[in-house]
Formats: sequence, structure tokens, C-alpha cells
Amino acid sequence: MRSARFIFLALHDPDRSRSPSWGRNAEPDPARRASAAAVCFAWLLASPNNRELGRSFRVWDSYAAGRSDVGILQQGVEQLETSMATDTATGMWTWRVMLGDRPVARSGRMYHRERECRYSLRTFLGAVPGAQLVDGVRQVEGRGRHDRQSSVGSL
Repeated sequence: MRSARFIFLALHDPDRSRSPSWGRNAEPDPARRASAAAVCFAWLLASPNNRELGRSFRVWDSYAAGRSDVGILQQGVEQLETSMATDTATGMWTWRVMLGDRPVARSGRMYHRERECRYSLRTFLGAVPGAQLVDGVRQVEGRGRHDRQSSVGSL
């Protein structure tokens, strides 16, 4: 039986403005703004049938840092704390996972019903411990478009 897997993404988004799900609240580094080729890294957890189960709460400046964060998440699975919330404007539900005082994961989308959100969160938590780490990264050139896969060495 296939297992869930962590897929790493290279986001070509120098000011992180097109990556609202990944670190938009953080003020971009001025040096990053100046470089059109700036890349940041994130992960998503995909089910065996390729559905997104959840994603990293933030982005990293290196692929190695993102992989390290997944290791910390998997090792700390017993200490994870979860929360769910609704958007006051839309009534849609989302979830978040914390390790200590640090947010580590979030839902990949919003849900119409609380029970759907809760089910999604349980599925994510159940998949984390046994999920495989995919080698290399997928290039993301624009919002939501996975253009090609490459090895880390070619970045």
C-alpha cells in the first residue's frame, strides 16, 4: 500500500506576495525584493491519491531547512496541538497545527462545514508519522501552477 508523502515546492516569488498561504504576514527581506530570481521553499503533504492533506505554515530560504522542519514535525507528532477557526466574513473553516508555540502546518484549503474541517485535520495527523519525504523539489512558477520537477542541484 502506498503512503502519504511530503512534497517540496520551490516558489519563485521574491516578495512572497503570491504565496498568501506561506508566510505572507512576514515582512519580505529587502534583498529578496531586489532579486527577481528569488526562491523560497515550502512543503505539502499529499495522500496516496495525490490530494493535498495539509501544507507547511511558513516558507524557508533553503530546501534543507524545509526538510529539517518536516523531520521535527514527524518526531514531535505526539506533542502537536491543533486548532480550528472560522473566517468571520465567509463562515469557512480552517485548521492549524502547532508544535509548542510555533505554528508548523495548516489546512490547504477552507471547508464549508466544521465536520469536513475536523475530518481533514484527523487525516493529516494520521498521515504525518508514516509519510515519506520526496527527494527534490517541484518548481512553482506562478500561483497554483506546478510547471516542472527538478533536482535540488539545479536550483
